[in-house]
Amino acid sequence: MNRDSILRAASIGTPRPTKTPAGLAPGWRRCLCAALLCSVLASSHAAEILIIQSRPGEVQDAFVAAFGAGLKPGKSHRLRIASLSGPDPVAVAGADLVVAVGAAAARAAATGNDAPVLAALISQQEATTLRTQAGNRRLGAIVLDQPMLRTLRLTRLVAPGARRATALFGSENTAAESQFRLNAKRVGLIPETTRIDDEGQLGAALDRLLQSNQVLVAVPDGQIFNRNTAMSILLTSYRYRTPVIGFSEAYVRAGAIAAVFSAPDDIGRQAAEWVNEMSDFAQLADQTREPRYFRIAVNDRVSQALGLETQDAEAIAQAIRSEERRP
Repeated sequence: MNRDSILRAASIGTPRPTKTPAGLAPGWRRCLCAALLCSVLASSHAAEILIIQSRPGEVQDAFVAAFGAGLKPGKSHRLRIASLSGPDPVAVAGADLVVAVGAAAARAAATGNDAPVLAALISQQEATTLRTQAGNRRLGAIVLDQPMLRTLRLTRLVAPGARRATALFGSENTAAESQFRLNAKRVGLIPETTRIDDEGQLGAALDRLLQSNQVLVAVPDGQIFNRNTAMSILLTSYRYRTPVIGFSEAYVRAGAIAAVFSAPDDIGRQAAEWVNEMSDFAQLADQTREPRYFRIAVNDRVSQALGLETQDAEAIAQAIRSEERRP
């Protein structure tokens, strides 16, 4: 719980990347592109899918690899990979579908482009802003934000003694606040929420809300959880001996007791499945999907310090999956 480790939680919206296989690092991206181009059928009738990366690297390359591997072999696709960080402007002309990886790529693809866009590795707030500001209405998205019920089921499992679930929301995040209150009651928790208009109100709000028999649920809201506030929220909660449920693996490493999150390859797999099920890419229009595949991270050290039992991450994930399969 030192200052440096918590400051690293500034990347709380970015899961830990899947490791690059040993020996492939120097030419990893070149091999990835070649493998994807060879893995799909190329014909005069093939649909061209342009994948735009905000910034190539382990995180976004993991998404691209999973996306390419997940496309149905029986469907005819021609893949092209481009990057906003490349020396030349990205040419969208001719693409039947644009898959935009990351917020910067999503903004670039959604503006001044008539092709359907599937945006991935972005937040719900970013997806909402894109739809409001961009002229392209043929935009679909798979967001990183987990379903609220899934997060609250995790809360109940890792903090079984908690009676109340507390959450902070920005002034414009009313829909998420409503979902939080509804789903907290569904899992047997008493919801307590407050809205923050600016960061200066954060300390007083935490002092007022953090009490015994309670857990703080970190909801992905940039007005609340950002580089300036991540450290103070964790430290204040720890001082009150209140466990925090995070929404990324990085925030668990920094001091939250647990989080449910989706890795880039989880989202890439889901994106490929969405493409496979479509007969027309225009079906993406105005659709937003929450993550289908997810993982659990736990921080045993902090749980023990707060007097909570340590639990197995995979066992928790299986329990939540079982709950979600019930009618």
